[in-house]
Amino acid sequence: NDQMTTGFEYKYSSELKALVVEKVDAIGPARDAGIVCGDQIIAVNELDASSGDVLHLLEKRPGDVLTLIIRTRSEDHGSMYTAHQHVRTVALKIAPEPTVVDRVANFLGINTGPPKPCGIGVGIATIPPHTVVTEIVPNGPASKSHRIFPGDRIVAID
Repeated sequence: NDQMTTGFEYKYSSELKALVVEKVDAIGPARDAGIVCGDQIIAVNELDASSGDVLHLLEKRPGDVLTLIIRTRSEDHGSMYTAHQHVRTVALKIAPEPTVVDRVANFLGINTGPPKPCGIGVGIATIPPHTVVTEIVPNGPASKSHRIFPGDRIVAID
């Protein structure tokens, strides 16, 4: 199986001269590395991403490692990017294609560990034969919906 996943979706922004993270899977290497929506990838494996010519580098095999240099939002200015941007380096190990449980969790936008940005605000665990909601993040989308509760079982996806 030569399918792989980085665990995030992105688009190239000519204005920002970077790959902008649009979605982070609830389960996967990007989430594990702390990548969040809005992060700007400015280099991949030491190659400048300003022209967008690094997209082919994201097509790797499971087990390969990508080195990403990421520019993040300034804590002081919300979604604005300033001259005082935060830049960090992340090693991202390419994962095999997700399992069925991983796909269900990603489809629902839920995570199976501590809550992170970009989910619907629930934690889950697999308690055979079911997947169970273990926690609701306060003020998250699930909490505000008043329709999902700890102990709920995920039995099907419509």
